[in-house]
Amino acid sequence: MGANEKTPPAPRRRRAAATTAPDAIVPGKLYSEAEWSLFTKKDRRTWAGVRARGELPYLKVGASVRYRGEDLLKYLEQARAS
Repeated sequence: MGANEKTPPAPRRRRAAATTAPDAIVPGKLYSEAEWSLFTKKDRRTWAGVRARGELPYLKVGASVRYRGEDLLKYLEQARAS
């Protein structure tokens, strides 16, 4: 390449989505939307609706959604009770 030619930027690599569900939900741990969806066997869009209704607290880490383990356990208990 000549002095005035620039090398193209390297392609951005995306992190692979979770491929296995966690065995159990642990308080104090953050879970990705993909992990939670696999654990509950429900589509991500289901959880987007739950978030939009304010039924499940969540965190945004950059562009990704994360759930606290203790919030997930509380949600599961409430869902079981109703």
